[in-house]
Amino acid sequence: MKTIVLVFAMAKERDASLELLTTRYAAETLSTIRHRVTTPKQTIYLLHAGVTMLNTYKLAEFLMEIKVDEVINVGTCAGLRNLRIDDVIHSKTFYHHEIDLSFFPQSLPHLQIKDKNAYHQHPVLVSGNTFLANPNEVRKVIEKFDADAFDMESFGFYTICKEKGIPFSAIRGVTDDGQDHAEQSFEQNLTRASLAAGKKMMEYLGL
Repeated sequence: MKTIVLVFAMAKERDASLELLTTRYAAETLSTIRHRVTTPKQTIYLLHAGVTMLNTYKLAEFLMEIKVDEVINVGTCAGLRNLRIDDVIHSKTFYHHEIDLSFFPQSLPHLQIKDKNAYHQHPVLVSGNTFLANPNEVRKVIEKFDADAFDMESFGFYTICKEKGIPFSAIRGVTDDGQDHAEQSFEQNLTRASLAAGKKMMEYLGL
């Protein structure tokens, strides 16, 4: 039986996936931020880590306690190009908006990409420590990273899983375009986009 961890930044994102899972399977509440759902083929843990990469350490702590086959970050994002509200991406390519290690090829080797052509596959998801709501910043992110979408956590989860050799991907529903008034669009579309991402997660896991 496979062990899967679904990790979420926000409670609403977690609640949307939990609601979908519990239409078919029972859920156990392990703590205020941890739930467990058992299916015939999988044990699925849901971890509500919190917003921004500062909280991704909670995943690292959890992965020290249990043996995991795969981690999936499920949530929402800003769609920067060729994406509409409620579209869902499933990304395996991650970058950090504020980190540029090109001048220091020997530093932090776990963050270096040896074969960018093999790694860089669309959709490209970029993470940053601040909410993206500025057209100029959107343009810079797209140009620098060939980016498709933006969030605030995925890169942190990715680095933790990469260190531990655990397969990781992110399934995120689009709430906004990162432009002016993105915060209002985000609030309006959070529940819908979280549900769309949850449905994609269910499909991916064969549920």
